[in-house]
Amino acid sequence: MRFCRLAAAVLLLSAGHGQAQTPSAPPRNVADILAVLDQYKPDPVAVEKLRAQAEVQPPVTKHEQELAVFFHKRARANENLGRFSQQTADLYC
Repeated sequence: MRFCRLAAAVLLLSAGHGQAQTPSAPPRNVADILAVLDQYKPDPVAVEKLRAQAEVQPPVTKHEQELAVFFHKRARANENLGRFSQQTADLYC
């Protein structure tokens, strides 16, 4: 239980460390939004890598820090895959 809280703390602390993106002009109408969505193609290699990371079983260890890092990484993989219930389960077990 304690390592789950530590994992949640690690996630919260690392959430603000992403790279800033330059804002772009918003789409002007529905056709613009649909054109942007049609251009998006997920990278199958990256998706498979995230799936593999999300399906890894926890290590057999009693070190809370190691478990916290593991659950944080697995939660981030689940988040990027849109598996929010699994992400929550990893962070607040």
